[in-house]
Amino acid sequence: MFLQRMEKLKILNLNHSHYLIRSPDVLNMPTLEKLGLKDFPMLSEVSPSIEHLKTILLINLEDCISLCSLPRSIYKLKSLKTLILFGCVKIDKLEEDLEQMESLITLITNDAAITRVPFAVERLKSLGYISLCGYEGRSCDVLPSIIWSWMSPTNNLIPKCTHVKGICRTSMSLGEM
Repeated sequence: MFLQRMEKLKILNLNHSHYLIRSPDVLNMPTLEKLGLKDFPMLSEVSPSIEHLKTILLINLEDCISLCSLPRSIYKLKSLKTLILFGCVKIDKLEEDLEQMESLITLITNDAAITRVPFAVERLKSLGYISLCGYEGRSCDVLPSIIWSWMSPTNNLIPKCTHVKGICRTSMSLGEM
């Protein structure tokens, strides 16, 4: 009976779970649409089973200060529209596989340790809002700035960002998740 309920689960809110160190295995939650792991300070690993979330729309990892990287399987999420990595101070890169996230509309990485932008970010056709390495705003405004920064003579054509302190949190309404 319990497993049947898990199969129909749409929202899993584990926000403020201060003592858990790993996200749950979501293999038995195929209809999950929102995964809230906000303020999960001990989280050091996101389960690779996340790739099985075929209907996921939102993953919020805000302030997961112990998380050092995302599983490669997260980039296989075709339905994901919003990925929030705000305050993930140990995540220092996004993979080129990012371009597989074909539905991604919002990417928020303020106050993460990301210092290099993958070229794949430019190929995200659905991206509407981005906050990445000190750049913040509508993707049509921000991406040209990021691309120009790649072409800087001091940059050696490696996509890099300068981290800007004091960037305000987005005023977009993302709800409590």
